[in-house]
Amino acid sequence: MTARVRVPWGEVPGGAALSGYVMELVTHTWDLSESLGRPLELDPELAEFALGIARRVLPDERRDEQTPFASAVPAGEEADAYGQLAAWLGREPLSRA
Repeated sequence: MTARVRVPWGEVPGGAALSGYVMELVTHTWDLSESLGRPLELDPELAEFALGIARRVLPDERRDEQTPFASAVPAGEEADAYGQLAAWLGREPLSRA
């Protein structure tokens, strides 16, 4: 997990690469579930993990035109961890769009 590996966003330790891919897969799972009308019960622990990674590696103030995520949007007080993750990555649930 400490060996450096090359990923699309640079050269990082294996653990960081794995965390980044978990964040990506969790986010896209939410994307698919949301677009299908939320047919799946998603694991909240995975969302919390992915949200922590996203907040650490994608601070809103460091995003620019080369960042593949839009600016964060308000999540709303009722948002669960998936809603917070989606909002942090610039997505809005269909129910709010």
